[in-house]
Amino acid sequence: MEEKKVKFEFYNEKLLEYRKNKNLSQEEIAEKIGVSRQSIYAWESGKSVPDIENMSKLCQVLDITANDLTNGLKYSSTENENLKDVNKRINKKTIKRIILILLLIIIIVYLITSIRKFIILTDIHLKIKNVSYYNNYSYDEYSGKEDNGVNSVNVINSKRKEIKYKDNVMKIKETAFNKNENFETNYTWININTKEGYYYNMEAKTYSKIEDVNRARGTNDTSVIKRAALENMIDYSTLGKIVNAFNPFFYIENSGDFYCLEYEMNMPAYEVKVQDYKWKENGFPYGIWRYNQDGSNSFVTYNIEVGNVTDEEVAKPDFTGYTLIETNTEETE
Repeated sequence: MEEKKVKFEFYNEKLLEYRKNKNLSQEEIAEKIGVSRQSIYAWESGKSVPDIENMSKLCQVLDITANDLTNGLKYSSTENENLKDVNKRINKKTIKRIILILLLIIIIVYLITSIRKFIILTDIHLKIKNVSYYNNYSYDEYSGKEDNGVNSVNVINSKRKEIKYKDNVMKIKETAFNKNENFETNYTWININTKEGYYYNMEAKTYSKIEDVNRARGTNDTSVIKRAALENMIDYSTLGKIVNAFNPFFYIENSGDFYCLEYEMNMPAYEVKVQDYKWKENGFPYGIWRYNQDGSNSFVTYNIEVGNVTDEEVAKPDFTGYTLIETNTEETE
């Protein structure tokens, strides 16, 4: 005849009842039998079952027998091993629940963070997408390369570009510096309405005519300010914003009056870490810093203002006393 398997039951509610009858707290009974308060709580709540050793100690402290806390079946060493297996299964289930809860929290935080990034990228895009329609603006750009020294950061070369634009007339001043503090300044003046343009140097008193104004550098209507506002590797299409928003390695931090967009660009030979600062007010760029693996940094900072340029600031230069040199055919990059 097949032996019937014995099932052991532990009455957690009775443990709670007997403890209260003795006027003992969970901390007090835990200290008496040498376990943690959490163990007493787990036994009383039915989350786990005491082994045979702790069962014996409980009975001594509460002045009861094992039958008072069980269904009356023999509490043998074999049954004790079974109880240990039950406790292991209970602990495994508890661990799984904790892991699932943690995963759920991580997913919720990830979704909230991603939605926030998408909203910010959309906000920036909506603010700057119409910059190509601006017909009056000034735009200053300072760019360069920094070489990280042991105790300081040295600018080894840089360039400053100042642009005035009004009613399709543009004046550009470019000054290039090197580490020896030598510099050279050149100017460009373009009138897209009359298809007239010149490159000139005020120190050398020379100028040259631009043959094809439409193809001259930086003169594609208002492309200069549009490039400045959008100059980075960020794709502002709907799909691009979704991809960046859900990219865990694409960060957007609040930094006072700016948003700091931080990401990496994969260059042919190495990766470049980028920090791209945007004004919260209008989405215009404040500055972009690129940190190279060789320790050098390149940067560009911007100052864009709309509606502040006068006719005099973009008036045609007076070339009296200047020397006309060979026509410059430099084209858009």
